[in-house]
Amino acid sequence: MQYHLLFPGTHRVSKVNNLILPGHTSAVTLIQSKDGKNILVDTGSRGMFPVIKNHLDRLGVSVDDIDIVILTHLHLDHSFNVSLFPKARVIAWMHEWNYLETCRLASIQDFEVATGVVIFPVPGHAEEHLAVEITLNDGKKVIIAGDAIDEKYIKTKKIHRYAYDFDLYKQSADLIIKRADIVIPGHGEPIVIDR
Repeated sequence: MQYHLLFPGTHRVSKVNNLILPGHTSAVTLIQSKDGKNILVDTGSRGMFPVIKNHLDRLGVSVDDIDIVILTHLHLDHSFNVSLFPKARVIAWMHEWNYLETCRLASIQDFEVATGVVIFPVPGHAEEHLAVEITLNDGKKVIIAGDAIDEKYIKTKKIHRYAYDFDLYKQSADLIIKRADIVIPGHGEPIVIDR
């Protein structure tokens, strides 16, 4: 099991009028599962596809080699480039798309997408928000959390970002902290959880 943070997300919002600025994008992570699947978690915002492709090329992975794309949630800074992975099955909470077919998953609670790769719900920032947990060969857990948690919450236990439901955000963030050894947030550098 390997994972590669292709790039960390950046959070660029105007302090004057709260508009999203160029360069605002989510983290994009490639997982290479134990059963040989190439899984991309989130696809970044507009303008990031050449950067993603360049990082994949350096790893010897083509766009057509991506088997699964998992979207932590459907905000455009996390999902804009999803259509550029035409051979991938796309998984997002409530929907799974494959070659224009849509089917419902009965539950995403600890749903195993590939060997050692599990998704679970973490609502709060967005209603249909999920996280991806991968178990490394040494048993450590890495959680790719999207916008369900950030470094400020881990340090202060205070919500510093938009949430549609503050109670659910707190519950989800606390669950991530409980499960993770390392958190890859949607915006910012990876965070090691101190135990």
